[in-house]
Amino acid sequence: MSTQTDIFRRLVSDRLGNPPICLAPDASLKELVERMESERATSAVVVDDKGRPAGIVTEQDVTRKITFRLDPETPVSQIMTAPVVTIARSDYLYHAVAFMRRRKLRPGPR
Repeated sequence: MSTQTDIFRRLVSDRLGNPPICLAPDASLKELVERMESERATSAVVVDDKGRPAGIVTEQDVTRKITFRLDPETPVSQIMTAPVVTIARSDYLYHAVAFMRRRKLRPGPR
């Protein structure tokens, strides 16, 4: 049973969902949108050639920056948000919530 104090005992890793969609910076916006749609994802991580996060693209980016404005072959690197901010899986969940609120970030789906 969940209580209001669970957030102070749980770690970020306890709330992680499926791994994110990862794309190369030169992937097209068309590929991005198709992957997000097929995998029912609300965001995708743009990774460098070593697999490190280089940027992120969210549903809001798609609706505000892409739709009816950019060529579908435009590289995702042109619209991604960078740098990516992260928090460790081993941090407490309440630290993650505070971190996100300070930066006005929205949580992703579970």
